[in-house]
Amino acid sequence: MPFNWALLEQYQGTTPFLLSGGIGPESVKALRQFKHPQWAGLDLNSRFEVEPGRKEIWLLHRFIEDLREAQVLMSQLPNWD
Repeated sequence: MPFNWALLEQYQGTTPFLLSGGIGPESVKALRQFKHPQWAGLDLNSRFEVEPGRKEIWLLHRFIEDLREAQVLMSQLPNWD
C-alpha cells in the first residue's frame, strides 16, 4: 500500500523531503496533483526493478519522460539527455 501523501499537507517544517513508498509507473497522475513547497524529489525503487537491486532502465526512462510531459517536477529532475 502506498504512503498517503495527503498527510504531508500538515507538514510545515523547513526540511525538504523525498516522496517514496509505492511509487511506480502508474503514479504519474497522482504526482501531477501533488504539491508541497518542501518536496525535493522522488525515491524510485522496487516498482522499477526486474529483481532486487537491478532497475529496468527503459521503465525509468519512460516514467521520467511521462513526468516531463506532464510538467511535473521540472525543476527537480536532472537533464537526462
